[in-house]
Amino acid sequence: MAGEIFRPTELDKPRDKCAVVGVYSRTVHVPQTTLEGLIEQNHRGQEGSGMVVSNGEGFQVVKGSGLAETVFLENQQLPSLPGSFVAA
Repeated sequence: MAGEIFRPTELDKPRDKCAVVGVYSRTVHVPQTTLEGLIEQNHRGQEGSGMVVSNGEGFQVVKGSGLAETVFLENQQLPSLPGSFVAA
């Protein structure tokens, strides 16, 4: 609504630790590189893991509950889209 003042609530604030990884490259497999970064930061967030891969024309989202190893390795869900940018 016009003129409405946004007042953050407790739900708008981070409630737990989390890990954020971003990778951009045209020469390496960015989902694998991103996964390695997430695994290194698993201690920051253990409730869930996910990543978005983009090739400049579209994107693929893979997410799930648990540590990065569980979501991407045990469940064999590493994104298959060949892309140059990943945010996780």
